[in-house]
Amino acid sequence: MAYASTVGMIFIVVVLTSLFIGGLLDKKLGTGNVFSLVFVFLGLVASFYNMYMMIKKHFRDEIEIIKSVRSEAHRKRPAPNKN
Repeated sequence: MAYASTVGMIFIVVVLTSLFIGGLLDKKLGTGNVFSLVFVFLGLVASFYNMYMMIKKHFRDEIEIIKSVRSEAHRKRPAPNKN
């Protein structure tokens, strides 16, 4: 559960920081919202990449378990007892 909150916090911080930097550049250069949009897009891309890498790193060992469960023969439910 801690990983989910960490991913969410990192996502928010990166996007808001990129929005802040883009806003500062827009004010300084007088370009409207061009840099804000570019930096928000870059922040979203970086956040998704970061989320992908974090999930890949922390859940690496579960891939083998999932593959082994999928490769098992289909098990049928036992017939109910007739009384």
